[in-house]
Amino acid sequence: MKRILYVVLLGTAASGLGCKKVADNWRPTEFELRVRDLASNALVTYSSSASAEIKLIANKRYDFGLKVIDTSSSGRRDVTEEVQNENQRWLFHHVYIAGTGAQDALQRFKADKDMDGRPFGLLTSWATATSAASGKLRVQGRRDANKENATGGELFIDVLLNVSIKVESNGTAPTKMRYRLSFESVWSKENHPTNFPANPHFSPLVGTTHTSSFSLWAPEERATAGLKQVAETGGTSTIAEAIRHAIAQGDARDLLIGSGLSTSPSATQLEFDAFQTHPLISMVSMLAPSPDWFVGVRDVKLFENGAWVAKKELELRLYDAGTDSGTRFTSANAATDPPVPVARLTSASEDTDFRNGEPIVGRFTFTALSNSAQNLPNP
Repeated sequence: MKRILYVVLLGTAASGLGCKKVADNWRPTEFELRVRDLASNALVTYSSSASAEIKLIANKRYDFGLKVIDTSSSGRRDVTEEVQNENQRWLFHHVYIAGTGAQDALQRFKADKDMDGRPFGLLTSWATATSAASGKLRVQGRRDANKENATGGELFIDVLLNVSIKVESNGTAPTKMRYRLSFESVWSKENHPTNFPANPHFSPLVGTTHTSSFSLWAPEERATAGLKQVAETGGTSTIAEAIRHAIAQGDARDLLIGSGLSTSPSATQLEFDAFQTHPLISMVSMLAPSPDWFVGVRDVKLFENGAWVAKKELELRLYDAGTDSGTRFTSANAATDPPVPVARLTSASEDTDFRNGEPIVGRFTFTALSNSAQNLPNP
């Protein structure tokens, strides 16, 4: 379970532009805007006065959660539950209005929906740009509005909150590091003589840097549609789509695609950026020709014990994706129905030389390019 810690912000209709009474016996005249810093989880409280300023850090991601308050009767009463129960009728709309810096210095990349799958807005997720900026966040609360364009209905809350985005350096380990991935294959007729194919090669490298919330592939689990495509054909379109979805969710950072190897043995390289918020990397490549065999690494830690790993070398064993029942490199297609979990390849001695994925077929070496280190906040 992820830890949740909030920054609490107060917005009132008095500091905004309008408030109307609803037919029910309560009025949502104020709110608390709870901002969760996904990296530091620091807690800061701001008021909604003219001098209040929502202080964010560049190159980070935040969750914004609204708690709706009724002040129409004596005291202040939390009416968030009432609003949630009527989520099909309510819309909370957030817009960043740029002042200085980039127009998209604060971008919303995710928002919750009501029971009908339409915008709701009690919980939204945002990303800040890499440079300093300032502006205002406009928050509107509407009932019975046109949810697609955030117009019409009754406007109860209309608040402008000051926003500042600053670059921060913590003086410790750089939060961004560039790496070089070197892929060296040793799959050869000399090392793997049994039924060695005439055109040995590897498909394009594909993978991503990510958090522990994302898994590209895993032994003892069934192959995803993306891994199946890579392992059987060398194609990357399906797995790339899954990675882009994870990026949109904040669980992955970048889609990484490198060149393959047109023959084996040979070698290739790929450079990429790693961030402290996405310190893991997973990569795969098809060994070809083959039924559904591939090489790969998963959840490789590039940031450990408060420091970037200078160099890490990993031997590559051969895996069977469990989606094709062919037994030799050039076997005809034979779909495995139902598919079986991913496992290291073990063959009959007359088919290949592989037992539990060995002899190894190559190495991945991750090398930090120290002159590229940047002490910027993480995205």
